[in-house]
Amino acid sequence: MDEAARVLERIPFDRIPHGPAVRPSTHASARSRLTFRALVYALWNARRLGFRRIALHSDDPGAVAQMNGERRVDPEAVGLYLEARALMHLYKSATIDVGELLPSVLEPWAPSPVAAGCPTPVSS
Repeated sequence: MDEAARVLERIPFDRIPHGPAVRPSTHASARSRLTFRALVYALWNARRLGFRRIALHSDDPGAVAQMNGERRVDPEAVGLYLEARALMHLYKSATIDVGELLPSVLEPWAPSPVAAGCPTPVSS
C-alpha cells in the first residue's frame, strides 16, 4: 500500500519463487516459510520502488511472532528469516504485524460511516 492507503500489489503464494525442495516437518513450518518468502518478496519490491518506510501485514501470526522476536524461529526457516531481517535494516522504518486488508481499503470509493457523517454507536 502507498501513503494514501491504495493497494500497490497483493502477493499470492503462487508468484513466490520456489526454493529447494526440503520436506517440512509440520504444516505450520511450511506456512511460515511461505510467509517469509512473501515478506522477502515484498521487502525487495518496496526497496526497488524507492520506499524508505514500510509496514507489512501478514495473516500468519506464527511467522509474525518469529519475525518480531517473540517466538523461536523454525530451523527450516532460518535462512529466509535472516534474509528478511537483513532487508528490513535497509529501511528507515520497517514493521511487520498481523492483519488483513480491510474491505474499505480495497474499495476506496465507498465512503466510511464516519466520513459520511453517519452517527456512530457510543457505549455508556
